[in-house]
Amino acid sequence: MLAPLVIFYAAFSSAVSGLSGFNITTS
Repeated sequence: MLAPLVIFYAAFSSAVSGLSGFNITTS
């Protein structure tokens, strides 16, 4: 029951760090 939430959180945090890295690179 908790596994889908953990997977979603991992994907979300990965996307967030990817976006912030992209923003740092562009600026």
